[in-house]
Amino acid sequence: MIKKILPLLLCIFSVHCAVSACSAIVLKNENALFFAKNFDWTYGDGYLIKNLRNVPKKAFYTQAGTPVSWVSKYGSVTFNQNGKEMPYGGMNEKGLAVEMLWMEYTDYGKQGEKEYLNELEWIQYQLDNYASVDEVIEQLDKRSIYPVKGKIHYILADPGGNSVVIEFMFGKVSWSKKEPNQCQAITNYTVGMSQLNYEKQGARLKGNNSSHFHRYNVLQRSIDQKAFEKTSLTVDDAFGALNDVSIDKSGFRTFWSIVYDLKQKIVYFKTENSKGIKELDIKMLDFDQDILGLDINSSVKGNIVPHLSPYRQETNTKLIQISFAEIGLEKVDAAELSAHQFFFNVTPENSFTKNYGSLEMVLKAKEGKLGNIIFAIIDSEEHAREQKAIEGGAGNFNIDAEVYTWQYYGLPKGEYMVVAIQDKNRNRQLDFDKQGNATEKYAISKQQKTSEGQLPAFKDCIIKCTDTHNEVVLLGILFVECAKRKANTPPPPDI
Repeated sequence: MIKKILPLLLCIFSVHCAVSACSAIVLKNENALFFAKNFDWTYGDGYLIKNLRNVPKKAFYTQAGTPVSWVSKYGSVTFNQNGKEMPYGGMNEKGLAVEMLWMEYTDYGKQGEKEYLNELEWIQYQLDNYASVDEVIEQLDKRSIYPVKGKIHYILADPGGNSVVIEFMFGKVSWSKKEPNQCQAITNYTVGMSQLNYEKQGARLKGNNSSHFHRYNVLQRSIDQKAFEKTSLTVDDAFGALNDVSIDKSGFRTFWSIVYDLKQKIVYFKTENSKGIKELDIKMLDFDQDILGLDINSSVKGNIVPHLSPYRQETNTKLIQISFAEIGLEKVDAAELSAHQFFFNVTPENSFTKNYGSLEMVLKAKEGKLGNIIFAIIDSEEHAREQKAIEGGAGNFNIDAEVYTWQYYGLPKGEYMVVAIQDKNRNRQLDFDKQGNATEKYAISKQQKTSEGQLPAFKDCIIKCTDTHNEVVLLGILFVECAKRKANTPPPPDI
């Protein structure tokens, strides 16, 4: 009897695709302006940090090239899990607020000759340097992002009422801007994909809050039904919108809910572990001295300014260590990264560049549309037998383009096998005829083949990913050897 491969892998794919979330909305009318964000993740540790103005800074080395250097122009308050220069979001003293959300289709592109920073330093850079959405948009093409791990897009808003979602797709940056009094929402798909799905569903709401599309539809329907066009729009309305899209699941749920009052420059937040609303008036802070912080799960409620205390390098190191273990970057020296975030003196040879790189998978189809593609990156003989992908190293996408790229950032340098299937009938497995021959196109690294419906041995499929940037090209879902190349060189030609 011929066996069908990859059913276990596909279960892992579906779990992976469901575990990266967040929701954000900007509520606007003539009387009020609130920017609200749910942080949905696997754990809720974190610090609120006061960042100083007039500090010379340099981005962390994540590859060859030149990290961005700058001097912070504005002070800010940020929410952090990865250390004080790599926030998930925050607001500066001018009222510009920035937040990020996971977006699996993100492709930051090649660094080329531009100076670069990582995906979370990008947030701190905007808060340090700009006072408005328009100022951020004006300089988007001047610097590039070479990430540590995250595939994210950004939403920003300012006291003038402008907001924008900024995304990196196919190696290029794009943005969708909303003018004053036009509310804006985003979850975990692109602006275009989210709006298209919403228009197809109309007023009907299907699914639950574990669905990225469902959460977007809930927020967008509230916008379209003019739920926020009232004279008494309040912070409670913003928290209410976040509550409508919160996730309550064991092991993965909404840990932080944050509301920025952009007109008053006040930050409100609550956490899953400390549900009382905390309040911080940015106008009360001195941004010329003393780096201060507060554990966001502190039991204090109300005005937290008197409770801010000196934020130490040791605390920062511990915060990084916990977070990087959670996201699979255990080989990064937390003390080394923490020292950089306080003194900005790290060298190109560091624990990240020694141990991690990226893998770009290029899917090419001569017959036009690829359709539904399933793929996995596997790291050992044991996992090959179990048909188990590395964490985050699996995908199940509907691809219409003749050429499509998918990125894995923060890949531990080492040996891997790659498997891809063109799943034409969408039954989530590779199909075979009675003779045991695959009836759908597939690819396995080192141009290996299945045998009686089974994957080949891992040792026969090994590709070495030991460079900063590694590339795998699949032509018509037939495997082409893993290629190492510099980030600014063209891809291999069709063969």
